[in-house]
Amino acid sequence: AFFKYTDMGIAVRASAENGERASLLGIPVKRVSTVVWVLATVLSAVGVFLRAPLVGLPLTGFVGPSILLLGLAVAVIARMESLPTAFFAGMLIGIIDRAAVFSTRRASLANAVMLVVILVALLAQRGKLSRAHDTGASTWRAVKEFKPVPAELRDVAEVTWARLATAITVGLLVLGVPFILGDAKTSSATLVVIYAMVGVSLVILTGWAGQISLGQFAIAGIGAAVAGGLAANHGMDFFLSLILGGLAGALVAVLIGLPALRIQGLFLAVTTLAFAFTVESFVLRREWFAWLLPRDLKYVDRPVLYGRFDTTADSELFGVTIFADTKFYYLCVVFLALALAVARSIRRTRSGRLLVGTRENERMMQSFGVNLARTRLAAFAISGFIAAVAGGLFAYLQGSVT
Repeated sequence: AFFKYTDMGIAVRASAENGERASLLGIPVKRVSTVVWVLATVLSAVGVFLRAPLVGLPLTGFVGPSILLLGLAVAVIARMESLPTAFFAGMLIGIIDRAAVFSTRRASLANAVMLVVILVALLAQRGKLSRAHDTGASTWRAVKEFKPVPAELRDVAEVTWARLATAITVGLLVLGVPFILGDAKTSSATLVVIYAMVGVSLVILTGWAGQISLGQFAIAGIGAAVAGGLAANHGMDFFLSLILGGLAGALVAVLIGLPALRIQGLFLAVTTLAFAFTVESFVLRREWFAWLLPRDLKYVDRPVLYGRFDTTADSELFGVTIFADTKFYYLCVVFLALALAVARSIRRTRSGRLLVGTRENERMMQSFGVNLARTRLAAFAISGFIAAVAGGLFAYLQGSVT
């Protein structure tokens, strides 16, 4: 509290509101930022050390990000501004956390409760949020995109050959990865491809629509649970289980996106982080959602497509052995190519321009008659579908959902 009302505290607020103007006024913005980081780090370390005698520390010494969620829940209740509110909110969160642990005997459920606490706090304080926090202006900085090749140069021979050579090189490299790494590491390459699909979904949601999400892998977990459960428990077709898993992920993403119609920026990021903890500690637990996950001794078997493309067994092609993991790698590459094609087509159409326009200036887009709610929810749905399909492929890769 003392820091807030000193010259340094005033400089911090000025730098946060408008860094360029603060620099013009002679405020050393970089030095102020360094002081803030040091102070916050020291307070965080002290908090963890004071907490250790009460709840203990893991044998590995790794505390984990769950403590971050507790601190963010306190900050959200205090609207990232009020120190007295943060003080009392900290005691409230501590009571809720310990009560959840002692009543359920499961520490993981305390993290799931935080999502409810954060949502209630945000909805209750909707009218009190500052305009900067409300629009996310203080937590979002637009990143310039790479400019496309000018129309005058696209048909130049050198440019055409360079683009063709680049495409062929990348294609050969992607196709040759299993032979370069060997069968033992092909599964790791497949994992990279699946992660890349989740990255594509984040480009659509965060990069273009400007909706900061820290829970995208939770959407992938939902897709893995639905697709894996349908395949293992009911023997459902590979493509149908992935489509249903993707639709489930899109639905959950839309539900998570509903708060984004009222809250933006850092507050939305905290909400999605809480959602990620809820999925990990509650939804994907067999004791709570056993009906959703593959049953015991049930495995998510890799598919045999059209009775010919068997991803469960090795094959011979022109005297070359194509391993089962290599086949599934190529299958995941096809899905990644489809995700990239979908993202590229969206970006080149009116839908992509609406997403970027909403990110840059939502007031202006409203003046043109753009429905912001529909645009944001569409971004959540599309990105959620892609991430959930990636999660379904992950379940087939691992053979289980854990």
